[in-house]
Amino acid sequence: MKSRIGFVDRIVESITSDANQMVGEANRDRMINELRRDAQGRASGRPDRNRTTLSPERESQFQHWYGRIAKQMGLDPNPDSPDHKYDYRGAYLRGFSPGTDRHWPSMFKDDDHPNRFISPKRDKRVPEGYIWDSKHNTLMREGHFASYYGNLAEDDDNGD
Repeated sequence: MKSRIGFVDRIVESITSDANQMVGEANRDRMINELRRDAQGRASGRPDRNRTTLSPERESQFQHWYGRIAKQMGLDPNPDSPDHKYDYRGAYLRGFSPGTDRHWPSMFKDDDHPNRFISPKRDKRVPEGYIWDSKHNTLMREGHFASYYGNLAEDDDNGD
């Protein structure tokens, strides 16, 4: 695990100037911290869920809200199901719901969501040589992350 995290640290060092240009210094630090957390989760076999927690009163309201949406959309009624790779509480707390196309905002995807990274092969709007991180709405050079993430962006063609 330690060598995998060290590898990510070296990648992070190599992309710092690109990340500053792409997302700004404050967002760069957040993105780098999430990459490190993601590396630790992948190396341990337990991805970081880093999900929103709610007060007991809000949790009750959330459960009612989610239950209604889950029934309408045919989702697992348990928002904490391991099959979900999405922070539904975060979306609820910030006032988001699925769109008319049944798509949830990408910013609440878990780090290991199968459609977090989008390649030019999946979406022609992504420039060749880049991968779009849909969670952070940023473009990243493929070469910086290919060794670590492999073909993650092309593994699933089930939509966003």
